[in-house]
Amino acid sequence: MRSTQGMNAGSLKPKTAPSMRSSARPRSGPVFERSAEPVANFGTFSRRMPMRDLRTIAWREFRETALTPAFLISLVAMPLVLIVVAVVSSGMTLSHTEPPVFGTIWIQSNEDFRAAFMDRIQRGVKAESVGDLPPVTVDFEVEIATEIRSEPPDELNPVVVQIPDSILDPEQLEGDIRLTLHDALGRPQVDAVETALADTVITVRQRQAEVDPTLIDRLRTPPSIVATRLSAEGLTAEDSQSRKLRALVIPIVLMGLLWGASFGTSAQLMQTTLDEKANKVVEVLLSTTSPERLMMGKILGQSGVALTTVGVYGSLGIGALIAAGKLGLILDPQLLWPLAWFALAFLGAAAILAAVGAVVHDQREAGNLMGPIVALLGVPVFFIMPIAQSPHGMPASIASFAPVIGPYIMAMRSAGEISVPAWQIGAGLAWHGIITRTLLVGAGRVFRIGILSSGAPPKFTTLLRWLIRP
Repeated sequence: MRSTQGMNAGSLKPKTAPSMRSSARPRSGPVFERSAEPVANFGTFSRRMPMRDLRTIAWREFRETALTPAFLISLVAMPLVLIVVAVVSSGMTLSHTEPPVFGTIWIQSNEDFRAAFMDRIQRGVKAESVGDLPPVTVDFEVEIATEIRSEPPDELNPVVVQIPDSILDPEQLEGDIRLTLHDALGRPQVDAVETALADTVITVRQRQAEVDPTLIDRLRTPPSIVATRLSAEGLTAEDSQSRKLRALVIPIVLMGLLWGASFGTSAQLMQTTLDEKANKVVEVLLSTTSPERLMMGKILGQSGVALTTVGVYGSLGIGALIAAGKLGLILDPQLLWPLAWFALAFLGAAAILAAVGAVVHDQREAGNLMGPIVALLGVPVFFIMPIAQSPHGMPASIASFAPVIGPYIMAMRSAGEISVPAWQIGAGLAWHGIITRTLLVGAGRVFRIGILSSGAPPKFTTLLRWLIRP
């Protein structure tokens, strides 16, 4: 590769590019170039990497990603879209009405049941079907027929019911309700009919047992409970609703925010690396710095993008808590631990995706490698609810030490109501620190060789050779 003179990238000072020699065999495998001069090592980068270069590369990466109209628009537009969707969906839910049940309902039973059923449906019936949140009220505009109908239901006679006397007798309580419906009835209407029939059966049973249904309802009304929690110092702690919010909602929201910022920004790092490699910009950058320095600077720059994303969305969450008067829920030093786990999670994901961006040459090759990576990094998302419900169970504790995904799980556990045991925090920081450093070292070796490669993407055995050989 000829030296590049008079070119610059950002504010990097150009210098003569190091001589390159091919280390791949001509007959097979990817063609790449490798620097002949010594390169920095991640174990000693604090002594041998000029911080000025790192700051310059990091600022360039941050500027090219975060200070662009597309990123700023998406950063502002996404919260607005979420707010609009929440408001519109809430309005649709509150204003949603179901069409009434109309026609003739044929009930084969005694007169007491028919009268009780008519009284029940006149008050409207809530449909408790899955997906109706909150339940919708279905009205009835029907007549009750007393004859026995032998024909199947139709649009004007949508419901035919057969109720044996034994199911109404408090001494027997035997038999089944035979309900035949016309297919034109929707799911909420069917639920309303079933609910009205069940309520009417219970009412008739209570009357035949000479029990006042109103008294039964009053006796079954749950009492209101005013709970006061005291800490070890005798101070009043948060109420039960706040505990539920602290134990479930905050860890889940925080986990989603940190995972989204980490994975999304790491994917952006892979994309920028791939674009710079395709546009030959990386050759200009490597004329001013080493591959390891370039990769680390890009990771630091994207970390600024991730922190910006977390800061913007975190500020919105804090504002919502202030508006609800629940700011005290996050005034807990324990909530600082998720930031430490976020740093480890981001560095690990960024190292993997930076290496992917260095060895591939187009989007198709990147897509082939992204499948297993997305499957791995997406594991914490599938276990959000089990971990939130049992953050200190054995499965959650074991998963906290899983490579790559463990920091995400520890971040979620640390945001819970009960503190994570100190030994797990210490052991987790040490273990995941070693894992993260190993990922950075391995990614640096792959990045150093793959960033200037061309031709077919390397095979798995070739990647292993790059990882093993310093």
